[in-house]
Amino acid sequence: MHTRMSSVKWETNNGHRAAERAVAPAAPQAAACRPSRAGFTLMELLVVITIMGLIATIAVSSYFGITRAAAYSAAHDNLYNTLILTKQRAVIDGKVTSLVILSPDEYVAVRAVGRISHVETDNSSDAYADLSGAVAAGVEVYNLDATSATISQTVTISAWTLDISDPFNSAPTPYPATAYKFAGAGSSFFTVGDRYGFALHSKQSLPRGYAFEAPAFPQEVRFNPDGSCAQADVIVVKETIRPSNTITFTIAGSGTVTDTSTAP
Repeated sequence: MHTRMSSVKWETNNGHRAAERAVAPAAPQAAACRPSRAGFTLMELLVVITIMGLIATIAVSSYFGITRAAAYSAAHDNLYNTLILTKQRAVIDGKVTSLVILSPDEYVAVRAVGRISHVETDNSSDAYADLSGAVAAGVEVYNLDATSATISQTVTISAWTLDISDPFNSAPTPYPATAYKFAGAGSSFFTVGDRYGFALHSKQSLPRGYAFEAPAFPQEVRFNPDGSCAQADVIVVKETIRPSNTITFTIAGSGTVTDTSTAP
């Protein structure tokens, strides 16, 4: 009897052990499902911060590089296109046309229209050109033969009757003629014979960070109706933060434009 009970107990114990062995492998799975409380080590955080700093540095450098390249392209292309447009309009219109650099960062293309025939204290007149299409107030007129830094003046253009003396008439009796008056531009701005004109388009500006290099302003590059240049000239634009980056156009007396710029 005692032997049988021991056998049953041994079998029962063996059964429990077998069950334990069967269930035991599932324990690691339950442990794997529990959330881990481990965090980043200091070294890992330093590595992540370093990588983020490198990415930010590269991104900022790339951004400034792209913006500088875009500014250079805008300054170069706009100035070159305006220069070529000025030459083409001189040939197409048969009029003297000038690229006028007004200041270190501003320029405009001006087409000559006529010459001043009469000058008074407060106004000037052209008795030979038809300016009926330009009659208006607040018109900016350019003196292409100006000898001072003031090359433009805001005037009111109107038609009026001007008494003109005929030098070929033995009897010097003036005769009335319709002329166009520039009110607001008198003897302090014009002299008889000065060539005047109007802008072909609005004034253009260089991008921020670029400036013309010239001995004095205004600087004029004048194209004749045959496409030639009245005087060989050089236009130089420099980047203010890196003067070695230049935009340079050389205009020969024949009117040929040569680009010798140094890109960044």
